[in-house]
Amino acid sequence: MDTLIISGGNIGIDLALDLLKIKRFDHIIGVDGGLKFCYDHKIVPTRIVGDFDTLSPEILTWYKKNTQIEIREYNPVKDATDTQIAVELALSLGSDHVTILGGTGTRLDHVLGNIAILGQGFVQDRHIFLLDEHNRIRLIQKECRIKKEEQYGKY
Repeated sequence: MDTLIISGGNIGIDLALDLLKIKRFDHIIGVDGGLKFCYDHKIVPTRIVGDFDTLSPEILTWYKKNTQIEIREYNPVKDATDTQIAVELALSLGSDHVTILGGTGTRLDHVLGNIAILGQGFVQDRHIFLLDEHNRIRLIQKECRIKKEEQYGKY
């Protein structure tokens, strides 16, 4: 089962829209500020999570009034990031592959936290990827061969 998490960091518009054209996801989880990207590009998530401290209240209100999407709202004072909560939700839904868009960006504390989140899938032998225009980040524990013709990105 494949899940896409759209979080509030760096989301390359072309990358995200191309990914949604070529890959089918069983679940799409809109996370706090990432929900604005969903709203702007008419992407319908299957679930929404966050403390919504970075999302315009009007957008959250629109989803509450105009959809039947499950919305899990959290207190901003918590021990987990919104993205971590979304990953935990994806794994609880039975996802074997989780792709996170918006998990990188200018907030180094969030980037490092999101890299640490990769370990949740690692210990369960599930695949979690942080994806942006320049990187595909994951943890591996087995031999991995990278073929130049199958590489991701320019380098």
